[in-house]
Amino acid sequence: MQQLSENFHRPVCYELDISDESSVINFFEKTVSNFGSVDILVNNAWPKTNEWGVRFDEIKTESLYKDLCDHAGGYFLCCQQVTHYMKNRKQV
Repeated sequence: MQQLSENFHRPVCYELDISDESSVINFFEKTVSNFGSVDILVNNAWPKTNEWGVRFDEIKTESLYKDLCDHAGGYFLCCQQVTHYMKNRKQV
């Protein structure tokens, strides 16, 4: 319990690009290596295209599609990877 308490209060930051599968895999490997498991996934990342902040009526269709694909794809990659760790603990 003491070790858990010490780990909980120690901030840890890892670089993660949710649009890059290898980055997502490395992130979860580092997390599990450091903490031993993954108990919950909270994904609040939002990859942005170069047109982020452009007026709604000026957004190009290609930019919308890229933004949606990166966002949904990032959620998919994170959920897919965390499932590998959680299913072994029967917590999916």
